[in-house]
Amino acid sequence: MIHFALLGGCVHPDDEMAKRKSLSFVSIALVLAVAIDVFKALAMYLGLGIFLNTMAYLL
Repeated sequence: MIHFALLGGCVHPDDEMAKRKSLSFVSIALVLAVAIDVFKALAMYLGLGIFLNTMAYLL
């Protein structure tokens, strides 16, 4: 089955599948980036007290 795009004319179903795959890869990359950033933020927040206590002890 061939669909007609609004501006591009005829679109082959394989092109649609490729577009969907690329969108899913982008979604996965965004989710992973957010998860890693949340992990880094928690690590910095939790490790900040230890780091500041160490610096205060050394001074």
